[in-house]
Amino acid sequence: MEGVYYFGEHLRWNLGFLNPNIAGAFIAILIAFLSPITTIWPKCKSARFIFTLSFVAELILWFLLAQTYSRGAFVAAVICALACGVFFLLCDGSKINIFRILALKVALVAIILLSTEFFARISPDYVKDDASISARTALWQGGLKMISQVPLRGWGYGKSGEEYINWYQDLEDEREYAGMVNGHLLLATEYGLPVLFFILILFLFPIFLGFFSAKQLYGLPLCGALGLLAFLIVNLFNSLWVFAIFLWIITPIYILASAYACKIQLKRLARLFLQSLFASFSICSLIYLISIYYSDNR
Repeated sequence: MEGVYYFGEHLRWNLGFLNPNIAGAFIAILIAFLSPITTIWPKCKSARFIFTLSFVAELILWFLLAQTYSRGAFVAAVICALACGVFFLLCDGSKINIFRILALKVALVAIILLSTEFFARISPDYVKDDASISARTALWQGGLKMISQVPLRGWGYGKSGEEYINWYQDLEDEREYAGMVNGHLLLATEYGLPVLFFILILFLFPIFLGFFSAKQLYGLPLCGALGLLAFLIVNLFNSLWVFAIFLWIITPIYILASAYACKIQLKRLARLFLQSLFASFSICSLIYLISIYYSDNR
């Protein structure tokens, strides 16, 4: 059942999802997917119609994202859009056209955010007194302490929220939690860092593959890579692994990545896999080191 959420007097749109944050996550992934298509003005006249439609669709998605007032989704969409812009500026020759399109997009998105008063949601004055942020901070610190205690096998399926409340929650805090409100911490606390390590590889490998093959198949591998990147970023603020709706987005991206992987030389493919392996290991190692720090300073 959908919940009803407000930011001040503004109704946060669920768009048929369980809550506005899930709706925002879905929209952020779509924005990231469209970013490569709407960053470069096509030289081919027949492709300009697709560019125009995609550009309008992306602006509509930004408006819908603003109406969810989801900050995590906003962060994911902005990071992926910037990553796409920087990538094309470094790799493509038509830098002036890219700058013009990016400037136009930033101006239009800013107008959308101002008209919906989304900036009030991320203003420093509002954020510093927001109970949801303080709750997440305390929960994440507790989750890191839990990882330091059982880093390899985790606390068990569905146990992260319960064990946090039993052993790590402040006695004055009476809030109840079902999980970590962070997909990556959820996997690490309930299943252990090795499971998070392998899950990250499954995501990072097609992301590296997509950036490597940005100019192939009309840029669709890069679209998929940015969609997966948005999913990973939004999971920093929500636990999206349990929502089957995201499989409908992720599965086609994997099919696309697999189809293109078959065309790459084995040596290059192995190099990309090693890069994703190293990145996943580095992330898990960093999480473990941070968990040790919090465990020693609790």
